[in-house]
Parts: sequence; C-alpha cells; structure tokens
Amino acid sequence: MKKRFLPLVALVLVLGLMVSCAASSTEKQSGEVTVKAESISSGVAGGNPAPYPEKVKTFGSADENGRFDLYIVNTNDIHGHIDAGDSGITFARLARLVNTLRVISKKNVLLLDAGDVTHGTNIANFFKGENVMNVMGAMGYDAFTLGNHEFNNGLKQLDKNLVIAKARDMVPLSNNIKLAGRRVLPPYRVFNFNGFKVGVIGLTTPSAKTQANPKYVSELDFEDNFIQDLKDTVAEVKTKADYVVVLGHIGDDPVGTIGVTSTSIINDVPGINLFIDGHSHTKRTEPKFVNGVPIVQTGSYLANIGISKLSVDAEKKVIYDYVLLTEDEVKDPSKSTFLTELGIKEIKEDSSVLAYMNAKRKALDEIYNQVVTTIDKDYDGERQTVRTTQCELGELAATAIAESVEADFGFLNGGGFRASLKKGDITVGNISSVLPFSNLVVLSEITGEGIYSALEKGYAKYPEQNGGFPQTNLKIEANLNAPAGSRIVSVTLPNGTAIKSDSTKYKVATNDFLAVGGDGFSEFGGIIRYEGMLNEVFVNYLKNFNK
Repeated sequence: MKKRFLPLVALVLVLGLMVSCAASSTEKQSGEVTVKAESISSGVAGGNPAPYPEKVKTFGSADENGRFDLYIVNTNDIHGHIDAGDSGITFARLARLVNTLRVISKKNVLLLDAGDVTHGTNIANFFKGENVMNVMGAMGYDAFTLGNHEFNNGLKQLDKNLVIAKARDMVPLSNNIKLAGRRVLPPYRVFNFNGFKVGVIGLTTPSAKTQANPKYVSELDFEDNFIQDLKDTVAEVKTKADYVVVLGHIGDDPVGTIGVTSTSIINDVPGINLFIDGHSHTKRTEPKFVNGVPIVQTGSYLANIGISKLSVDAEKKVIYDYVLLTEDEVKDPSKSTFLTELGIKEIKEDSSVLAYMNAKRKALDEIYNQVVTTIDKDYDGERQTVRTTQCELGELAATAIAESVEADFGFLNGGGFRASLKKGDITVGNISSVLPFSNLVVLSEITGEGIYSALEKGYAKYPEQNGGFPQTNLKIEANLNAPAGSRIVSVTLPNGTAIKSDSTKYKVATNDFLAVGGDGFSEFGGIIRYEGMLNEVFVNYLKNFNK
C-alpha cells in the first residue's frame, strides 16, 4: 500500500483547522488574542472532527408562562467594512445594537455571520483578518462559516484567524470543506436558550474551489457528497436541537459543478427551519420562503443587518418574524418600527469597539507611511490623463495585476485611478491614494472579439473624459478620428503576439467591478478566481520594481 504525503500547505490546514487540535495556548493582550507559535498542535486525530459541545446561552430567562423571544442577528459578506472609514453600519454601532438587544431579551440573542468577513478593505487586509476576528469575538459573535474570501491570505493565516476565533468562543463551522475525504472543521454547534435548542450548521460555497487562490485550496474538496452529508448532519442535529439553522455562504446563483443554491438545498434537504445565506450579496427586505423555510440575506458591506425574531412558547412552538435593518434605521431608530417598538431611541457606537478600531486605524496610518520603492520619474494619474489616454501609470498597474494571476494581459478602468505617483520615495499610502477603492483583482477570460469590443467601448467617448477608458498593458493602435465603434485598428499582447477579432480565448486580469459588467463592459467571461485587493497587489509588485 502506497503512502500518501500531503503538501505542506495542506498539512498546515489539517493541523490548524481541526478543532480537536486547535490551540489552547493563547493570551489576551490589549484586547486581542495573540497566537503563539506553539498554539497549533503537532498531531492529528483520525476521522472527522467532533461537533462543538452544546453551549448554554441562557437559563431561566423565560417569563412565568415559559415564553421568550429569541433574536438571531445575521450578517454576511461584510468584506472588511467594519470601521468608520468604510461604508456601512460599522462594528462599533452593531456592537451597541446587539448589546441593547441582549439587555432587552435577557441575553436571548444569537449572533451569526455567513462568511466573507475578513478581507476586502485596507483595515482588514493589512492586518490579514486578525483584527476582524478579535473584534468579532469581543462583540460576542457565536459562530460563522467560511466564505471563499476567508482563504485570501493563505492557509497559515487562516489557521491563525481561526485559532483567535476559537479562543473567543466564536466557532468556525463548515459541513463540506474536506481534505483527503474528511472534514477540516466541525459541522455544527447547538446553542441552548432556556431549554430551547438551536442547532447551527455551516456551509461553504463550492465555488471556493475556483474563486479562491488555487495554491491555497488545490488540496481541498468543497463538493464531495455535499447533499447527502448535509442530509445526514441535519438529521443528526434534529436529534439534539429543536430548531435547525443552516448558516450558508451559498447564494442565489448556481455554484460548483453540482450547481447548488440556497433554494436547491432546501428543496433537496428536509428538516431545515431557517437558512441564513451569503455569497450572492442579495438584499432581502423580506425572507424568501421555500417549502415554508425562510431564506434571509442582508446584501453586503454591512449596509444592513438581519434579525430573525423567534417567539418561543412553553411547548417550544415558534412564531417567526424577520426584519432587515438599514444603515439609516440603525443610525436613526425612529425610522424603524421594529426598533421603536422595542423602545430603542438611539444607538451610539460602542466605546470599547470604537477605541480598538481607532487604534488599528492609527497602526494602519503607520503602515501607510512605509516606503515601498523609489521611482526616478513621475507617473501621471490625473483625471484628465487616465480617462482619455493610455498612460504609463495604467500600463504599470495592468502589468502588476497580470503578473499576480499569470494572465496574458491586464485591463483596468481609468476611473479607478485617483492620483499620480511622483518622483522619489513611494509609500503604501501613495499607492492607496492612486487606487483607493476596495476592488479585488480577478482572473477572467475574454475572446479576441471581446477585446476589440471592450476597447471600442472604452474609446467611444474620446475626446470626452470616460471613467471606462481602458488602462492596460496591451499595445493598441487606434484611429481617434474614426467614428465611435470603429476606432481600434490593431491590438497586440505585451509579449508581441497580435490579437485577432475572433473566438480565441485569452486570460485577462481585471478588477471585480469590471468583471461583472461595471462601466458597461459585458465582454468578460465571468470570474475564474480572485486575488488580493488591487492596491495591495500593486504594492507587492512595486516592492520589486527596481530590483
């Protein structure tokens, strides 16, 4: 019998993510959990990881008739939008709202996240998600599932992040991430509220296999026996819990080779009471009911918060209600009937969370002052230039993103550039000023015909300024005096290969905005996989610019 040796990164995942091997050697420091080197076990037990032990959340907080209200607060696809510097409600205000609900309900609150939380903005990315895990733990999140973007910083960093979460008793859940045929995370946890037990099962999108960096997930399987495993887990949880919640980073669009959606899962798997969804960034003002099962999702970027209210009686019968709170309603509770009926008149920012985020913002400012490289000339990125001219700064950035995903060329929009790089020392802050948006670099596919079509769109408004003007490392010959739609004469790849307007396919690096139709570009053939944030990728490229 041949022995099978796992690659190092896969072995790290097994060592770090198995909860039975997760670390107990952690310490609190300045409000954070510091992960020590010895916190990861060096041994791996066989078989699937056991579920987390049942957690008693409340006892004796029902009224004299045995009734109580349970509030299940859900977030999804926050993508690092946690601070006042980012759009959305912010963690500081969410913390105060959740704590207020805990007081009103006598702690009958379950706080859950459906994935894609640790990556997407500078405040999250530069600390590789560790600060996100620390503040979520401090806020009292009970559980979360892994989205595809949780893998963006690599498996060693994911391991650290999950150890931090576990130390905060914020448990990571996934029923379907497997390595060599076994799960790498426990699939569920049961939470006990006054004897009424809620089982929460985690699911991770099968699209993580292609939308996360292949070098991190190549050894993992997200689809192996997906539906049958979930059926078995739901059946197991129903023997232990009165109410079954699936916390799924799945979404509305068919994903993976099996094409699952949250709707198809409910149709295929009996016994689910509530599906808290993510991944598709769908904003559901009202739940979508499938076979009587509500599917809820908040959109993205912490613009909204979902709250499922379960009114539980002494016989454990449940009356279900749901509200989606918007940013405006959280900042001004008088605009929300739900908050007004609870007597909540004001939701200030939590002082401890605010202090923590301010400290991180200060540390981020120090990172912004770090010198990345030195350049011997100016690179013009002014509005008039990037929206009308194929310029050196655009070519440089396009080259950077193309190399990051091994694409044939890079393609960006002029509207994404907001400053120039001046001769001399270049800091992280300078680069973030040039590319200030939290766009992610993606690898996509485009035909030769699509390249010509996209370029014609980009050049159509010339000489007017156009946010969709192409900034690329393609060599373009254009007749700017020709009518719009027929201005592109020839196109050549950076390696000198001529591109014909035909069905030949090319790998293109772009940003997630353009890949899904931003600025009217419909030519990209979907997202093959994600890389890091655009400015982060550019920083890494410029570090070696003069070497």
